[in-house]
Amino acid sequence: MTFLDTSETLARILEALPPGHRLKEPAVEFNGSTDGLLQAEGDAKRVKDALGWPGEFGILTASGNQADRYLLWLGSRAGMEGRRQLVLYPPPGRYKIEYWTKGDGRLEGVEIGTSAPLVLGPPGNGPYIVLIQRLA
Repeated sequence: MTFLDTSETLARILEALPPGHRLKEPAVEFNGSTDGLLQAEGDAKRVKDALGWPGEFGILTASGNQADRYLLWLGSRAGMEGRRQLVLYPPPGRYKIEYWTKGDGRLEGVEIGTSAPLVLGPPGNGPYIVLIQRLA
């Protein structure tokens, strides 16, 4: 699995969505810190075990008054069909998770989760652009 930096993540998301898609504008604005979202930051093996199924993984976070919003890039990986769980550690709360497809930018799935941790269950093997928003 490859961990993408902010610029690589932004490039994947913008390239994956069709022109005028509603997630393109927030993607460009998201630039906050991802500190703590992956609780295992200093422990690469735990991160790999928790996120083992995507081929690529990247996070963009909102800042300021939108700080509880995240955009993820989950690149697909051959041979990992059926293993689709992702564990993140945002601040405690309830979150809405939307899974958008690459290319046509279609909404493929929505779920509500509670943190911490926040366990995501993507509807397929992706690739996906994932929007996570904290619910009030």
